[in-house]
Amino acid sequence: AEGDRIMPGSPLAAGTLEQTARAMAAAPGMTRTGPLAIFCRRVETLYADALAAPDAQILPTGDLKALFESLRAQGMAVGLATNDTRRNAAFCLKKLGVEGYFGYLGAADTGCRPKPAPDLLWAFCRLYGLRPAEVCMVGDAPGDAAFAHAAGALAVGVGFGTTPAQVLNAYADLVVDSLDPLGRPEFWRTAAKRRWGQASA
Repeated sequence: AEGDRIMPGSPLAAGTLEQTARAMAAAPGMTRTGPLAIFCRRVETLYADALAAPDAQILPTGDLKALFESLRAQGMAVGLATNDTRRNAAFCLKKLGVEGYFGYLGAADTGCRPKPAPDLLWAFCRLYGLRPAEVCMVGDAPGDAAFAHAAGALAVGVGFGTTPAQVLNAYADLVVDSLDPLGRPEFWRTAAKRRWGQASA
């Protein structure tokens, strides 16, 4: 982090909590006592406590319910792939009031390799009987696009997260500046054509 800004590509922005803890432990001026494993667990606990704090800023980046209602009406399955823990991810979804839209919750502590390894997306495909080419990964980091492409899926970047749109353009198949296009059927047709040269996927 730099001040109150999370640096794109940093462990805090895109890594697991263990990767974040290891980076913290190796930072200049950081003093820790005891085994690294205990330090990592302590960081995980502190992070979970911070999320649950009354003043925690867990805010939507648009009309999430309208988006997920539109996707549901189009018959799309929705899942979450995160390098956070399942507990933290579930807490955030519930806080945002959208947990009921997610049929799959893949996290770094669910037995799969973390992103950008493709395991979490392939697990989603197995659950719903989909081919990776029928799946789109929406994310705000270059690692999300790498994750999608490693699995054989479409990568859509959101340019209002931790990574600027001009950076994401070099990694994602498409970049959006709001959630609004994601609820429109024509967006997905355009996205599939951009990626695979066909009208649908």
